[in-house]
Amino acid sequence: MPVLKKVLRQDYQAPDFTVSDVALTFELKPVDTLVTATLTLQKNPATSGRTVILNGTPTSELIALSINGTALNIHELTIMDDNIHLTDLMDDAITITLSNRLKPANNTALEGLYLSNGIFCTDCEPEGFRNITYFPDRPDIMAKYTVTIIADQEKCPVLLSNGNLIEAKTLDNGLHQAIWHDPFPKPSYLFALVAGDLGFIEDQHMRPNGTPVQLRIYAAHNELEQCHYALGALKRAMEWDEKRFDLVCDVDQYNIVAIHDFNGGAMENKGLNIFNAKYVLANSEIATDADFETIESIIGHEYFHNWTGNRVTCRDWFQLSLKEGLTVFRDQEFTADLRHRGLKRIDDVKMLRNYQFPEDAGPLKHPIRPESYVEMRNFYTTTVYEKGAEVVRLYQTLLGQEGFKRGLNHYLDRFDGTAATCDDFLQSIAEANNADLSGLEHWYSQAGTPQLHVTKTVNDHGITLHFKQYLSAEGENLKPQLIPINFALISKEGDMLHEDLFILNAWEDECFIPCEDQTAAVSLLRDFSAPVLLHYDYSTDELLTIAYYDTDDFARWEAAQRYIASIIGNPDLTLEEKQQRFSDPLAYLLTMCKTAPNFYALFLTPPHAEFIQRTSREKNLHKIWTDLEAVMTHAAKRYEKEWLAIYENMAIGNTAARDLKNCVLAYLAKLPQHELTVTRQYEAATNMTDRMAALRAAVMNNHSTQETLLNLFLEQFKHYPSVVDKWFSLQASSPYITLDQLNLLRAHPAFNMHNPNRVRSLFSAFGQNKVALYQQPSVFYPWLLENIVMIDKINPQVAARLATPFSQLDFLPKADKNDVHSLVNSHLSDSLSKNLAEQLSRSL
Repeated sequence: MPVLKKVLRQDYQAPDFTVSDVALTFELKPVDTLVTATLTLQKNPATSGRTVILNGTPTSELIALSINGTALNIHELTIMDDNIHLTDLMDDAITITLSNRLKPANNTALEGLYLSNGIFCTDCEPEGFRNITYFPDRPDIMAKYTVTIIADQEKCPVLLSNGNLIEAKTLDNGLHQAIWHDPFPKPSYLFALVAGDLGFIEDQHMRPNGTPVQLRIYAAHNELEQCHYALGALKRAMEWDEKRFDLVCDVDQYNIVAIHDFNGGAMENKGLNIFNAKYVLANSEIATDADFETIESIIGHEYFHNWTGNRVTCRDWFQLSLKEGLTVFRDQEFTADLRHRGLKRIDDVKMLRNYQFPEDAGPLKHPIRPESYVEMRNFYTTTVYEKGAEVVRLYQTLLGQEGFKRGLNHYLDRFDGTAATCDDFLQSIAEANNADLSGLEHWYSQAGTPQLHVTKTVNDHGITLHFKQYLSAEGENLKPQLIPINFALISKEGDMLHEDLFILNAWEDECFIPCEDQTAAVSLLRDFSAPVLLHYDYSTDELLTIAYYDTDDFARWEAAQRYIASIIGNPDLTLEEKQQRFSDPLAYLLTMCKTAPNFYALFLTPPHAEFIQRTSREKNLHKIWTDLEAVMTHAAKRYEKEWLAIYENMAIGNTAARDLKNCVLAYLAKLPQHELTVTRQYEAATNMTDRMAALRAAVMNNHSTQETLLNLFLEQFKHYPSVVDKWFSLQASSPYITLDQLNLLRAHPAFNMHNPNRVRSLFSAFGQNKVALYQQPSVFYPWLLENIVMIDKINPQVAARLATPFSQLDFLPKADKNDVHSLVNSHLSDSLSKNLAEQLSRSL
């Protein structure tokens, strides 16, 4: 196994030299690109050392290096861990010039400069710039960049980098060049370059002062018609940031490029965002309603980074949540303001619970500001992003929207153009509001999901709520975390008797509410006011009261989810009792659907089997799944007429109507007589939302028609990569999947081990399919790991992110868990990348 050397947060040291200016020249060729870099450095007066460390990689091919015009013998340089150490530099002002060669076409890891379908592209976060040239590749080195790009004019008519186009001209021998200058200092991870044969669509955004920002989205020529929605989303994001936070776009040219081979979702490089094409390309024929919302959210996210990440960046990578958690929160608020706040909150909590809570409960758990890492790419996690966003939300819950805005603007003003820390953010928010936010700092340093236990006592004078918190974090000197608890009391008749926000900032505390109604239901953690696991012994009557009458959408949905989980996960109930208790409330609920179709679509969708497993006494995942199928089938049969009436009423309509119609289809598809209903919807579909809902219903219910529909789907959409990804992902998510089917998918002509999206569509989707994994662990876990190891030789970053299932084995029988651990141990070797080796070894 490769040596796994930890980097510790406590070891941070400021650089001895800063970099003010960087001049880069690229002579682009697929397997022989020449890079020349000139760095202007100044002594940092805050340090006493005189060393510059230029980070490189094992494949870096240095040709020449000089300091202040004096060439050094590259064979005599001090190189440690692939980094050049230039020591005892006596001048306070230094110019370093170096040149090196790259082979972009051979860069299958897609880090640094690589070639994707004939397009030169970069991806530098977090430490990819060192794959381009030797450089002090750390986020607190912020410099102004001037970039000259030289390439074949016919093959690469478009040459893009950050900032403003200074010059474009034709050269000899069929070459041309473009010179770009970015006037804003930035760290190396925000550098971007794109060159190739691309088309674009364009528009303008008018800033409040009346000046325009030119907006362009670049993509393959045959994909330009799919870019219009993304362009509109970019304009909406700019308008929202102006209205909500008074933050105005600071560049005159804002470009987005859609690339099909990209490790992540998108990258916020200053003025030149590079996007995974699946988060740009969309129309109703190829994208679902959920896809449109996701595209809008991610377009917004990368634009919002312009201030929260670019203008103020991270001092070091331990502070990653400073920009990512904050910006996820901002994109969540953007979607909530533009669409439906309650539904957005539910979606965000589902994401957190389905992905981040399991991470917090397993061996990969870490604080949102980790104390150490081996491979930084492994810390782009749901904890840093989604839990980080929830921690930022705590500020707004405590201070209100105006208080949070005041604090954010103070933070941006104070640290504009610099690299900051999470502590700087907390202090700035508190200063701007003259507020005591003690206790919030512990969210940054303590791992695991806090457990909030609540008990209720009643007397003639009112109701007392007793709160107690427990931490799953390890170590000594644990501190209680500040937990805002939004709660309400609701009568059986549906009257809101009391609403309040209680701040728990100790291990335990209590509050008294004068209330004459001793039977009032207590609705706790409304709007999911803190990212905790709530333990409260709700009665069935309380849950139904909240589900029917609470004015908070999240609380109503949460009560329904808890009610269903309490039924399915109760090993003391017979199947007949479960069916009865599940279906009885539907008599009322089905009469209410038309009032809020999109809400009831979520409300009537049961929780996943894994959620029930984590929150109930029943731990046999297969039994939970089969019982869930049985109760849904019973409800479909009992209310078949009502379901059909809703389905037909919502046949033609907007997004909300489609949501409810397809929720109803998921029930009807449980009945054999409605296989035809599913097929008819697929054949009549005029949009991808309805088409995918029908296809999903056929696959998830193992219909006899599924193979025919899958073949029709692939034939119709085989030229649309993101749609083909859906085809793979849906099959890999089926609880009925077999090893033979998995092998057929892997061997399919449309499958490509070198494309991250296609790889994730099969292996990530299957890795999340615990219903299947847990049924045959001795078959499926070896298959999954063998494929991840194969991918590791192509793209270590993608391989490491696929390894999550090996850290989530808590509910496997002990013998199976031991077998999987032995399997992982047997694959730990020197042939693994550092990325994958770290994830697998931590999983043990």
